[in-house]
Amino acid sequence: CSRVRVHHKPPRHEASPTDCVKRAEALPKPPSPKQKLACEDCCNDGLESVDCVDVGACAAGAPAAGRYALVMALGREMRHGFLQHLGSMRAATNRSLPPNTSVDILVLATNKTAEQLRESHFKSMSRHGARLHTVDWVGPPELPQNPRDSRCASLADDLMGPLHALGIEGYDAVAYYGPGVELQGDVLPMLRCAASGRLLAT
Repeated sequence: CSRVRVHHKPPRHEASPTDCVKRAEALPKPPSPKQKLACEDCCNDGLESVDCVDVGACAAGAPAAGRYALVMALGREMRHGFLQHLGSMRAATNRSLPPNTSVDILVLATNKTAEQLRESHFKSMSRHGARLHTVDWVGPPELPQNPRDSRCASLADDLMGPLHALGIEGYDAVAYYGPGVELQGDVLPMLRCAASGRLLAT
């Protein structure tokens, strides 16, 4: 039994030295429906609860015209298929735009991934007015990477889009969406709010 205890390393020892069952700490009980939550209809800035941003009011104070970009990324294996929600993204930007306002759709891909794209992929991008934006790396070169570890590869894929989107220049605001996100409604207020100097994230 002592050998099992050494291997399993229970977080706390039981009174009986012969008890080898791994005992986990009890989980806290969920709050009852009648118990008032600490925060209702509020947001968190990373340190404390704060009032949520009113995106509509924020957009109203932004410049009327602007150049914006919506960004998607192709991972190493295109795990979600080829941009299945590209059409909804374009539909969300096809609403009547103010004068001197444009919304581009950029598809991020490494040079290696771009070489694997077929004619059908380019036709799909062209049909929805999207264009390819090639980058040099999936994960930052300074980030330790192990290609044999699927968890590291998946993490690098998830970081690729947001990190490169932050570095795209020439736009008043850039918004990155994962390949599994389907846009609905009007995205212009969000873009205009971001152009006022805010970093919006969910």
